[in-house]
Amino acid sequence: MSRAITDEDALIDRAWLDAHRNRTCYARAAGDAVLVVRQIPRRAASPVLRRVWAPKGPVPEDEGSCLALWERWS
Repeated sequence: MSRAITDEDALIDRAWLDAHRNRTCYARAAGDAVLVVRQIPRRAASPVLRRVWAPKGPVPEDEGSCLALWERWS
């Protein structure tokens, strides 16, 4: 399952993770799927955001459930 990530998606993802600095993973409904976003830290630069699409279903709200969904679909 693959879809294009828009500039708007990138802004939404970065804003959410900036507002929740204790999180490295979050998910949100996106049309007929769930977009799972994982923040990968780097030493000398801004973190990288990696994304995977999961089939439409419950959107995890906690870090552990989000990471489990990431592992399943990455």
